[in-house]
Amino acid sequence: MVAIGLLYAAALNATFLLLMRAIPLWPLFFLVGLVEVTIYVPAIALLHRGLGRDERIFATGSHSYAFSAGFFLGPVFAGLLLPPGGYGLMFGMLTAVTLAALAVVSGAGVRSAA
Repeated sequence: MVAIGLLYAAALNATFLLLMRAIPLWPLFFLVGLVEVTIYVPAIALLHRGLGRDERIFATGSHSYAFSAGFFLGPVFAGLLLPPGGYGLMFGMLTAVTLAALAVVSGAGVRSAA
């Protein structure tokens, strides 16, 4: 499920990269916000599904930590990438990082299956 989610996120980032030239920025970032809401809300519900109390605590803490790191590092990296390359470099790098995360997750899944 994580690999499918990362693939979906990479596809959305690439789509935003293409839409950047086709629509004004405010509807583009409105769509980005909608994606955040459609991913974050179900993720919380899925984290708690079928887990015991201690596992829910660990899953929720890990999830919150990952989102907090993303909410900090995302604007930092976007602020560094935006001046030299604009939104194209920002969305391109986000797509590349998501695909790299997909490769890591897929590699971990292959190793754990062996």
